[in-house]
Amino acid sequence: MKDTQPLSKSSAADMPVMIVAGLIVLLLTAIALPLGSIALAGLAYLKFICRPLVPPPLSEAVLAPAEGVIYKIEQSDSGLTMWIKQNWDSRLHIAMPVKGRIEQNLYVDGVYLSLDDPAALQMNARREFMIETDEGQHIELVQWASPFGRLQLSSVLEGQMVAAGSAIALNLFGSVIALRLPAGYAPCLKEGAYCMAGQTILAEHQRGASIC
Repeated sequence: MKDTQPLSKSSAADMPVMIVAGLIVLLLTAIALPLGSIALAGLAYLKFICRPLVPPPLSEAVLAPAEGVIYKIEQSDSGLTMWIKQNWDSRLHIAMPVKGRIEQNLYVDGVYLSLDDPAALQMNARREFMIETDEGQHIELVQWASPFGRLQLSSVLEGQMVAAGSAIALNLFGSVIALRLPAGYAPCLKEGAYCMAGQTILAEHQRGASIC
């Protein structure tokens, strides 16, 4: 088994985005200074939403995979699903919610309907992660695209061991993220709460003392 990947401050997928953005700034500045100024503001925005993830030092916590508002929590005998809606100024990064192995990193092509459309979660493009924890449990993480959030890049490989809180993907201008946990987990936050990617404790296993 591979060693766990050390915690990275950002995803390797950030680099192409920042390089292309920097080249665009230089090109537009050469064409016209006002255009360059506007592009520079855009680069500053990208830098802001690419700011590093800083997870808490808790090994058993389930961390929020994305920054945004928890708008729906579904709990049943089969498990717990927590839905996060990102804002336009949310971090680009999608964070590893637990320490574990990436069993699946799959991009599913589709359309780009508004996330308010009931059909969006069935028809929109999305990236699906399946994660196996050290205890052998399976956690599913799904990131849906939106009309403006079409950038869904990931630098982690299937079979790779990744530390909790590490950046495993990124997107742009907001998305909807679903985290599906197996039976035995309880939410630490209520609907309407705001969470930070790789920092906020989202859920905990119901065995042992509470860490929420």
